[in-house]
Amino acid sequence: ENAEKITRQLATLLGLGTTELAPSYFVDTYIEIMKGAGRGEKGHIGFHVDDIAAAEKWFEARGFKINESSRVLKDGKTFLVYFQEEIAGFAIHLTVQK
Repeated sequence: ENAEKITRQLATLLGLGTTELAPSYFVDTYIEIMKGAGRGEKGHIGFHVDDIAAAEKWFEARGFKINESSRVLKDGKTFLVYFQEEIAGFAIHLTVQK
């Protein structure tokens, strides 16, 4: 109920449409609001990237380690992976841009 309200408010603020998929609501393709808690003390933040392997190397060079147990494969390639540590209570993940 709260996730739906947040989605409506953000959509109105930004003048964008909404969609609903099983675990989440979306404001256009820009913002995901999860219906449940998900990962992270306060939730999660996702970065859509074109090349996850390159993004992993880039972030690892800056000291951010990947949580290998979180790796999700799709068609044999990494689709989503989280960092080991949260930032300000938010879990951070990388996902390939569709």
